Amino acid sequence: MSGLPGGTEVLVVGAGPVGLAVAASLVEHGHDVTVVDRQATGANTSRAAVVHARTLEMLERIGVSKRLAGLGIHAPQFSIRDGDRELVPVRFDGLPTKYPYTLMVPQNITEQVLLDRLEELGGRVHRPYVATGVRPTADGVGVTLDSGEVIEAQYVVAADGMNSAIRDQAGLGYDGTDALSLVTKIYRIAPGTGATATSAGSCGGEGNRMIMSMAPKLHDAQLAASMHQGAQPYDISDITTFWRDSHDAGGSHAPFDLSDETDGGAPRGQTQYFKDPNSTLAKTALGRMDLATLVDPYAIEMDQDYDCTHNSNPLCSYTFYGPACIPETNEVGTQIWTDSYGSYGASYAPASCQ
Repeated sequence: MSGLPGGTEVLVVGAGPVGLAVAASLVEHGHDVTVVDRQATGANTSRAAVVHARTLEMLERIGVSKRLAGLGIHAPQFSIRDGDRELVPVRFDGLPTKYPYTLMVPQNITEQVLLDRLEELGGRVHRPYVATGVRPTADGVGVTLDSGEVIEAQYVVAADGMNSAIRDQAGLGYDGTDALSLVTKIYRIAPGTGATATSAGSCGGEGNRMIMSMAPKLHDAQLAASMHQGAQPYDISDITTFWRDSHDAGGSHAPFDLSDETDGGAPRGQTQYFKDPNSTLAKTALGRMDLATLVDPYAIEMDQDYDCTHNSNPLCSYTFYGPACIPETNEVGTQIWTDSYGSYGASYAPASCQ
């Protein structure tokens, strides 16, 4: 006898950190949860080694944060170095949290702590079972396992990794059309102008401008979106408004010759790139601060004045946004950011952008 139920309220497919955390939380709230995983035993190798402060705050809800924090190394800062020279200092000890550090702990330890908590709450993981199919039923879904057994559930959580059969069959699989997947390199992530380890600097100039390299597919999609002004379907799947020629009176940022922005939402995004990657301009050095000699026809800049809802105002000289930024109401830029994306680290906001 496998011990698998024929029906359950919630079926969690995958017993990695996400699946175990979801299952423990649901069980603690009184839900009937079944967990299946393809591995015969829990993970005994580590594919990740960092747990951030916000994750520890969320894990407090299922009572494992203190236990997990006691099993790892508390790193109050992180540095990217070139030999003995510190290039990028990243500090965590100033975070407004009871966990002012990044926790270095192997993933297999994290999974064991979560599994222990799930079992303490009365749950268990059924192994080894691979979910091979999913079909809708009158009351939810039926999930077929490689054993031939079928579990009827009201809800299914697909926590079975990047190649999830459940997500694919539900039409939620990754199709490679989101913008982030088409960014191939990150050359620079710049905070405010004049930023230091303890100061976020200020807006304007080279501040708050990230420079990356994009795949030709992203270049072509963004160019097409700009040219046809939002005809559907959208060229880039995770951009739900369309891109258009920028209204920035100052024009594109040198040496780029095309500047686009989103047509709605807040904060509005703005990018700079070369219209024709085969042009002479695109094949010359960028001449930008630390990237003076870089040649990349597919370079793309994204403004990061993240408290400014419209990047046509790089100096953040106004902080209220009304009719000029329709459809947004008259709000402080930081409030619009919070409403749209959640909280942010105010101490890292560039001066004059608050």
